[in-house]
Amino acid sequence: MRKVDPGMLGSARQKKVELLAPAADSRVMRACMNAGADAVYMGLSRFSARAFALNESVEGYKNAIDYAHLHEKKLYLTFNTLMKESEIGPAFETLIAPLYEAG
Repeated sequence: MRKVDPGMLGSARQKKVELLAPAADSRVMRACMNAGADAVYMGLSRFSARAFALNESVEGYKNAIDYAHLHEKKLYLTFNTLMKESEIGPAFETLIAPLYEAG
């Protein structure tokens, strides 16, 4: 059996583990957070690899951000599909910039 260096244990104890859960919509996000998740990730509408997720409107995402902040939780919004260069500008203006400004 390998002997553990006590110095290594101190640094391991200082790291906080984050419980991250997927959510298809804000209703599921709230349930995950209420059940103890530290953070939730949701796919952005039209730009998510989760084809069957019930994506939110911009206002729905803003409400989800507010809920997460109010409960001292994190909300990760994923933007993870391939896009044409011509789609990036409009996507940024209509979806990403307003959500970034919302926090």
